[in-house]
Amino acid sequence: MAMLSNRKGHIQRRNYRPSPINTSSSYNDNDSSVNMGVTRSEKGFVDCEFPAYVSPVSPYVPYVPIKQNPPQAKGGCSSMVSFVILMLLILACGYLCVSYDELGDVVFFQFFHERRITKAQLDEQDRTMRELEINLSTKFDTKVKELTDQNAELQRNLSDQKEEKIRNQQLTDENRQLNVRLSESKNIGDSKENSELHKEVARLFHEKDRLIEYKKKMQQNIQLMSRTALHEKFGPEPHRVEIYVRFDNHQEETDGGYILIELAPTNELPHAVYWFLEQVSRKLYDGYSIERNLGHVLMALPTNNFLSPPDFNMDAMKKRFSDEGFETILFQEYSPNFPHEKYTLGYSGRPGGPNFYLSTKDNSVIHGPGGQTHQDDPTEADTCFAKVINGFDIVDRMNQLPTNKDRFLEDKVAIEYMRIIPRNVQAN
Repeated sequence: MAMLSNRKGHIQRRNYRPSPINTSSSYNDNDSSVNMGVTRSEKGFVDCEFPAYVSPVSPYVPYVPIKQNPPQAKGGCSSMVSFVILMLLILACGYLCVSYDELGDVVFFQFFHERRITKAQLDEQDRTMRELEINLSTKFDTKVKELTDQNAELQRNLSDQKEEKIRNQQLTDENRQLNVRLSESKNIGDSKENSELHKEVARLFHEKDRLIEYKKKMQQNIQLMSRTALHEKFGPEPHRVEIYVRFDNHQEETDGGYILIELAPTNELPHAVYWFLEQVSRKLYDGYSIERNLGHVLMALPTNNFLSPPDFNMDAMKKRFSDEGFETILFQEYSPNFPHEKYTLGYSGRPGGPNFYLSTKDNSVIHGPGGQTHQDDPTEADTCFAKVINGFDIVDRMNQLPTNKDRFLEDKVAIEYMRIIPRNVQAN
């Protein structure tokens, strides 16, 4: 073993493997001069403790080739570090491959999910577009049909206007011809036809005057008979009637009041007064209802109320008047001396009765002569036959009851009965 110096000056021990001895050489192994420090091994190698080269200073040592052992790698741990690094690289590559596969699966799933959502949205948009297209097509067809119908209607109207224009022109021509003929007839004198026409018009006017006179005479006779029957059956005036009404308080308690009315003077309205007294004396108004509030009048009608029996029949109540012969008055009797002032009673309808109303305002104009223009004879007036003399608070209370949109009272007021007040009771 020889001690050698490395580059940094440190001593390093190196082992040298001896080289095989060349047996064919000329020197002898037993020669002591040659065998200095040299021994032969069993395998034919020479072991020496000095390097294979000999300094020129020692000429006595022959050259012996020595087989040296191969040098070992510097730093014995470097190969282990390289191996560890290599394994780490392999593990990193494997992890990256696995992570890449997982990432690829995630990306693929996300891509597939987004693609499915996008496809669903596209399908929904396509369906919406188809629906819009169908709706637009339907609306377009409908509009086209409407325009076509309107065009056809305009064409028909235009054709009718043309025909009407032609007809108007024809009528204008005929009128012009008639005016010419009329002018000629005036110049010539009245013809036989004109004379007959004048006679017919004169006859009709005479007949009308005769009918008016006959009607007036008949009304006078009815008033005379009514006045006679009134005095015979009900005595002299004043004639008063008590009306007892009941309010529905929904508590099964009696809640009512009296209204006292006085009928018109006999000389003014004998027929209406007699007619009403006959209706009251026959109890025809018992069970009637104050049903409507028209803002200026309270209407009394033959309808059911909270006191009506379960088998109430409105037609049967109306029939009571006709069966007794006192359904409607015989003519529209009216006196300017007894107008439709507030708190008066009047018959409604043409002819008037049996329904009546209570005026809550002055209705002298709208229910007087010429006020009912919707009637057959607008010059006539409603018959006003009585006025309230007591019980004004009851009338005002009825007038303040709530109504629905059609002016019907939400809770009808029942007319339980009407009765004629005898004269001896009036005196008391």
